[in-house]
Formats: sequence, C-alpha cells, structure tokens
Amino acid sequence: MRPSLIKAFSLGIIAGSFLTAALITVAPAKADPSDPSPALIRDAVQAEPFVCQSLKDDPTVSQLISVLYAVAAADNLSAADTGTVVTMAVADGCPQYIPVLRRFVQIYAPDTATGKVA
Repeated sequence: MRPSLIKAFSLGIIAGSFLTAALITVAPAKADPSDPSPALIRDAVQAEPFVCQSLKDDPTVSQLISVLYAVAAADNLSAADTGTVVTMAVADGCPQYIPVLRRFVQIYAPDTATGKVA
C-alpha cells in the first residue's frame, strides 16, 4: 500500500464530500468548475451497487481501501477521482457507511480533514 496513493484517495473522499453536499443543497445548479464532471457522476452511479454491497459485507476501513483500489482499476481513475466517485456512491446509495469514510480520512489524512464527510 503506497502512502501517497492512500493520501490521494483521502483527498478525493474529502473533495467528494464537499461536492456531494453542494449537489444536495444547491438547486438549480449552474455549471461550476468545482462541480464533478458528468463522467464522475456516471462512474459513481455505476459503482454504487458494488461499493454499497462491499461495505455491507464488511463495513471497515480496510474494506474501503479494497473498494477504492477496485474502483480505480475498473474505471481507470486517478486516486483523487476514485475517492470522489466512492464518496458520491456512498452518499447516494448507502449513507449509513459515511462513518467508515470519516474514519478512513481520520486515519490517513488527519491534517486535511477540516470539513465533514457528506
């Protein structure tokens, strides 16, 4: 496990939480450079069943890391984009696992965890 990759996943989760909160609270939304791309939204929708089922089977930080690696490989995403996709999938499909995302960030990027996860 490369620490730099894990940190990038963490930053993606943090970014994804802010994007998810913005998507939920802002309507109607105008195009904004900080909005997730339609491709990331599509990837989140497609990954949602896998992400939610995987976390249902084992709601742990270690399982989340496995999910992040699997989504990155399946969708050929950067680590940060993978964190965003997984966060959006969790926020939309299985918000009961948001505490797992929070714990992951607390462990792997505590110095950047200044905001709430979704």
